[in-house]
Amino acid sequence: MLEQTLGIRAPGISVDRGVVRVPASAIGGADRDQVLSALRRIPGVTGVEIVDALPSGTITTTVAGPAPSSAAEKEDNKIQPGFLPRGYLFDALLADPRWPHFSASFHRYLGDDQFDNIGSVSFGETIPFYRWEVPFGGHAEVGLRPACSPSST
Repeated sequence: MLEQTLGIRAPGISVDRGVVRVPASAIGGADRDQVLSALRRIPGVTGVEIVDALPSGTITTTVAGPAPSSAAEKEDNKIQPGFLPRGYLFDALLADPRWPHFSASFHRYLGDDQFDNIGSVSFGETIPFYRWEVPFGGHAEVGLRPACSPSST
């Protein structure tokens, strides 16, 4: 990350439980705030330390926590009520065969007199029409989940 954004090669970097430790000698004369901010943007980083080794043998560190999330990020993740809202109130379950989705499959049967080649497609989507807030911090939504699964042989 440092090499791509700031042109700094820092081979002495170590990571322990999400905390990135960078030797001050590795960053040279680069701006510490830029280094801290670049490393804090990496997903999974919980903290950044720039470690200085002084001639007297003592070590000092400059510490920064994780990058604060932007207001735009928080706004995107917020459930927005109203007419034709963006996003989903409830994300699709990964293994639910009844959730409307897009898919296609092809099956070839050997040694079966009734079936030879079978194609199957599914068309589906979730379309929210109106979303509103309900008591105790919840939300409700009215929408449509059309689905069609024609098959051909």
